[in-house]
Amino acid sequence: MCAGRVHGETCALFPGRFLGIVLAAVVLLLLSPPPVRAGLVPFPTDPVHHSENENITQIGDVLQIALPAVAGASTFIAGNDEGGIWDKEGTLQFAEAFGAAWSTTYVWKYAAHKLRPKASNSYSYPSGHSMGAFTGAAFIGNRYGWKLGLPAYLAAGFTGYSRIQAQAHFADDVTAGASVGILYNMLFTTRKKPPEFAVLPMTEEDGVGLMLLFADSGSGTASDAPRKSYEPFSPRFEYDFIFGPMFIAQNKISVPRATGTTFELSDFGKINDPTTSAALNLSLFLDEQNVVSLFWNPFEARDIGTFENPVSFGGKIYPAYTDIISGWRLYDVRLNYKHRFLPESPFLLSLGAGMMYQDIRVDMGLEDRSISSEVRESIVLPIAIGEIGYRFTRGFDLVADASGMRMDDYRKLDLLCMARFFLHERWKISGGYWYYLMEMKTDELRNTVVYQGPYASVAYQW
Repeated sequence: MCAGRVHGETCALFPGRFLGIVLAAVVLLLLSPPPVRAGLVPFPTDPVHHSENENITQIGDVLQIALPAVAGASTFIAGNDEGGIWDKEGTLQFAEAFGAAWSTTYVWKYAAHKLRPKASNSYSYPSGHSMGAFTGAAFIGNRYGWKLGLPAYLAAGFTGYSRIQAQAHFADDVTAGASVGILYNMLFTTRKKPPEFAVLPMTEEDGVGLMLLFADSGSGTASDAPRKSYEPFSPRFEYDFIFGPMFIAQNKISVPRATGTTFELSDFGKINDPTTSAALNLSLFLDEQNVVSLFWNPFEARDIGTFENPVSFGGKIYPAYTDIISGWRLYDVRLNYKHRFLPESPFLLSLGAGMMYQDIRVDMGLEDRSISSEVRESIVLPIAIGEIGYRFTRGFDLVADASGMRMDDYRKLDLLCMARFFLHERWKISGGYWYYLMEMKTDELRNTVVYQGPYASVAYQW
């Protein structure tokens, strides 16, 4: 993806401003799961009654329109360099960001063809509500500053939550929609600075006084000023959006662990298999060798199938050869620290540690709800982190990134093998293969899950 306006000027990395968007659309199509073969199996519904708050849903419906509307309308009263009230450059930038985000979202919806949690249609991924809300919020924050952007981001986050609680989207749908809106604003939107002024002493024949001088600084931030070519760019933050189709290889469950029947959930209909994935890694660079990051990775699936023999789950007996609706969800959150060794070498070596929080929910029920049960477990554990690779040029390297831990009742391995391309000092794209293993054993639940598949990522540094 092109770096957009770099230092207040149009990027010239690609011949044409929108070629980066076209390339992104091709990547989305290649990394989207094949269309769901709707009709081969009944549509799944919620196996247990998770209530929806209609007031929250309605507020989210309003905000997904109000936030981009306010963002666009604000450009007509924000002021410009000539002293007028219309920020024409802001209007153009908002139109570019929103148009690109809207187009990408709806191309991606048709490519992924993912069933919604309520199975009302097959356009769940990404979330259009979240895209609209976060596009508006990100524009306000990027263009006019964090004092206005922070409340807008909070409202956009509420919009994303409203879609999950309404069972209109899975968490990864919301994550993808939000990331599309945020990253396109990083691509197209620059900061508008307020006028600068100075107070200077003034002398005249009749006396002395003060002179107030205004200098309109135009668009951009201090970091937008051109730098000499030899001056390195040292980012402080990074937003890394990771996505791709994930194939379920195993999802073995028994509830309770001691007396429940062990069954393989991946033997069900696999309505959304491969499923979509959307993960975020938000990094804070302490210096060139030390980084702290927050990683968010949700997995979720609804499915329907039958058992060849009666199954005991959650203290209930589910009959054989009867349609069973299942729900499975894993939220993975990690706070990580990494230290890079050999900073001057082309060999890449980083080691670190972190804390991991995982929340798992499994539920099953008959279609008529005559039998339903649910189990939920959460766990907090330390995790080890390692990265090894080789940088061939300033703009290209190959890396293997692993995190995991092993205990008597818990096992975790997250392995990513990737090629990374640095398109510009602020932008990089990656592609590779992702292997995800998790095994949890508690008194109430035993769950072993394996996902794997190709993935891509888009990262912006500032």
